[in-house]
Amino acid sequence: MTSYRSTDLNLLKVFEALMAEGNVTRAARKLSLTQPTVSNALRRLRVTYDDPLFVRSGAGVKPTRRAIDLWGRWRSPCRRSAAPWRRAALTRCTAAPA
Repeated sequence: MTSYRSTDLNLLKVFEALMAEGNVTRAARKLSLTQPTVSNALRRLRVTYDDPLFVRSGAGVKPTRRAIDLWGRWRSPCRRSAAPWRRAALTRCTAAPA
């Protein structure tokens, strides 16, 4: 059984980007990371969850059943935890200069 307490939460951002982009290179661009860094994070996710999570398909990757199940549980918490950061960034970007 996977210990969720020991999961590197940074890997969830990679997982989220892979789910959204369906492509390792585009996920890397979205995260401002290199493709090998995202590939390494995917390798770590695969070991952690004992599942391929994403399989090659055409010019990208498709999530496995396990990845889809995990995303169903993580999607809402990931978005809720990111919302305050997005609001803070938007406030900084739209605030009038001092």
